[in-house]
Amino acid sequence: FENSAITSFEIPANVVTLNSATFKNAAKLSKIVFNEGLTYIGASAFEGCAALTAIDLPETLVSIANGAFKNAGLKSVNTGDGLLKVASEAFAGNKNLTDLYLGKNVETLGAGVFKDCVALVAVNLPASLKYFNANAFDGCTALTKISVDAENKAFKAVGDVIYSADGKTLVAVANNTLTELKIADGTEVIAANAFDLATGINKITFPTSLVNVKNGALDVT
Repeated sequence: FENSAITSFEIPANVVTLNSATFKNAAKLSKIVFNEGLTYIGASAFEGCAALTAIDLPETLVSIANGAFKNAGLKSVNTGDGLLKVASEAFAGNKNLTDLYLGKNVETLGAGVFKDCVALVAVNLPASLKYFNANAFDGCTALTKISVDAENKAFKAVGDVIYSADGKTLVAVANNTLTELKIADGTEVIAANAFDLATGINKITFPTSLVNVKNGALDVT
């Protein structure tokens, strides 16, 4: 169905894997029904589906590959609660995305997964999340809040900043309207890309505990 004029489609219940580029650039596709049983959506499967505005993914889905929904027209995304991994740029370029539910079992968010989702204002990271990099939200110019579920054992939110759960690593500055930041005492490491969202910041106060600033950590400040 790549480059087709199809407008709607229901994924059959016996389909387990959706291959790469299955609906790529099907620009008129406005409705897709996912049945339970699907476990994997391949790379660029729905890339460029500009008319597709909302998706509800099945509870059986485990993994979404690179660029699967890149540059689509999504406004609303419900990942379902079976999802474990969302690969690089899976939802990048969805410029109208405002309504995002990340399922309670998501463990990994890849690089640039929501890159250039310029309408996205807030994101809640689930308790299950074990890995993400601040560059997951590159170019999200409206994003002012990233919250972390209180039960998360890898990360915690302190004001506008995401730290590792032990407080030793600054993972991401989660508000692009900040102009000043005092990094918490006890912080030892600033992670790569940590300030990617902090495009307006002009003053940073560093703690005496800081010993390591990773490559690219302050690139956009």
